[in-house]
Amino acid sequence: MMYLNNLEGEEMEAIAMENPGIRKALTIERAFWQSKQERRLYELREKATRDELSMLAGARAEGEARGKAEGKAEGKAEMAHEAICKFLERSFTISGLLYP
Repeated sequence: MMYLNNLEGEEMEAIAMENPGIRKALTIERAFWQSKQERRLYELREKATRDELSMLAGARAEGEARGKAEGKAEGKAEMAHEAICKFLERSFTISGLLYP
């Protein structure tokens, strides 16, 4: 947590001398900031991750919208089917009996 608190300068150096994990993190961070190639690779990985998350969210939203549209269409078809069945029953019923 101390590393993530963005401490800088002598204060961070003192903490790094006491904590091998923080010292290692600082060493890696310094190497990272000194290498343009490492920074570029990091940026490309981050962009790819964001793009993938965005595509997944878009696909999920499209699927939900398509599911709602299909549900509405199925509901309309079912209502039409029921209406036709009722019409046929009334049309072919004589004295309350349905002709075979």
